[in-house]
Amino acid sequence: MNRKTTPIITLTLIFLSAGSLFSDCTEKAGKLIAQEDYSKAILILDTCKDNPESLKLLGVAFHGLYEMEQAQNYLEEYLEGSPEDLEANIVYASALAYNNDFRKAIRIYRKLYENNPDNAQIQKGLAKALGWNGRYREAMEIYNSLLQQDPQDIEVVFEIGRLLSWQKQFDAALLKLREIIDSNPEEEWLIRAMLEKATVMSWQKKFDESLAQYRAVLEMDSAVMEAYLGIGTVLEWQGKYKEAKSNFEQALIADPQSSAVKNRLEQLMWVK
Repeated sequence: MNRKTTPIITLTLIFLSAGSLFSDCTEKAGKLIAQEDYSKAILILDTCKDNPESLKLLGVAFHGLYEMEQAQNYLEEYLEGSPEDLEANIVYASALAYNNDFRKAIRIYRKLYENNPDNAQIQKGLAKALGWNGRYREAMEIYNSLLQQDPQDIEVVFEIGRLLSWQKQFDAALLKLREIIDSNPEEEWLIRAMLEKATVMSWQKKFDESLAQYRAVLEMDSAVMEAYLGIGTVLEWQGKYKEAKSNFEQALIADPQSSAVKNRLEQLMWVK
């Protein structure tokens, strides 16, 4: 063999090996993300960050964990090289909305919608960003349009309920949430609807009914942080500070990383 060709062959083998490792890394991580095992996916992706596809998957995984600043950062880096990636743009716009950059999120969603007018995920993201930005009428128009296309879309019904509650249309909001609960949905949506219903009733100062609803959630799943947080909030409003603090402590056990729970506990440090 000509010795001058050896380095080229060796280098080629190295590149092929690296490519295979990257492919294996992203394939495994992609399967974990599909199973919503985001933390494990991130551990795998940390070993192959030089692969652009890994940046995208890291963004998606951190979004799944609601760690939106990291999601935004990874997706921004990925989109510099792949600006037309539809999935990455959708998740990126969502991360921006969660990070309260509503103007940019809405701009991206609108651009995506122009090119993909039949994509329900884009429409839902745009409506959510508009709602969070206080642009309720525009958001409601999109949700109503989606509901005409699919009256059984639980996510849309839920978001309409939330929008109504934010506008203090509490009775109308409760009707939408009961619609979900009465439809016997899968547990995830049942719990979300019950939590939202409990929150709306607490805003109506129906404290006993609100507490009963939160406790009904805990009977279904004793690890729901939002239920403990809601119970603690209602009890605090009633001046039952010791019981409130106990429930915030339970919420922190359910989700040790929750900054909202930590803040509530700090406010009740004086309670013994």
